Amino acid sequence: MPGTIVVVVRVNGVPAAGLRVHLSCPATVLIGETDAQGTYGPRATFAATWTARVDDRSAGWSFLSLV
Repeated sequence: MPGTIVVVVRVNGVPAAGLRVHLSCPATVLIGETDAQGTYGPRATFAATWTARVDDRSAGWSFLSLV
């Protein structure tokens, strides 16, 4: 794989641990969870336009963005 993708999640400026991360592009889907520093990745992948969704199931919210 020629590249990597990393997502860093902060809520109110604080690293957000344990949130579900769903990354998708036309050829790939990556699903995981943020670590204690609010980071998901790095994950090896190809260059693409990605859609990122982050969910906090316990608080009942999600955020969707192109990355």
